[in-house]
Amino acid sequence: MLLQLVVYMDLKYLIGKYSKYNAWANQRIADYVKKQPTSFIQKEVISSFNCIWRTIEHMYHAECFWMLVITKTYNFATPQPDELLNPENFLDNFLLQTGQLNDLVQKLSLQDLQKEVRTPFSKKNIAVFELLHHVFNHATQHRGQLITIFRQLGLSDFPNVDYNEFLDSIDF
Repeated sequence: MLLQLVVYMDLKYLIGKYSKYNAWANQRIADYVKKQPTSFIQKEVISSFNCIWRTIEHMYHAECFWMLVITKTYNFATPQPDELLNPENFLDNFLLQTGQLNDLVQKLSLQDLQKEVRTPFSKKNIAVFELLHHVFNHATQHRGQLITIFRQLGLSDFPNVDYNEFLDSIDF
């Protein structure tokens, strides 16, 4: 029992830290995109989402969706359509959403993280900490795709968003 308690206490710490990493990495990507010519935001490339804007818009929608599921406010009967983000202010909306997700995660108790929630993609209920792990892994995947898009557009000097870089940048 004590070992289980220690593991779950470490789980809260780890999920909280991953959430901070997610916010940090998304901020670095957004800061980099803001420095690029606006014509690059919607310039099409070959990727699962065909431009910077669509990729970040997808990341935004995913975080919004999973927050609704985690907070049990998702309407399974009438799913909400994805709001289209305006290319002029999509980064502000993206960062606001990421900040709201991080705020929520930091407030979750150990018991909240262990609670199971229903999702539209699984037959089983899933623990909140596992959904959050998925959310952060999903964002990491798409940040990697953004780096590939940057390369396809001939951009360089993009930010290092590796977890180790995050660890080096924070005080414990």
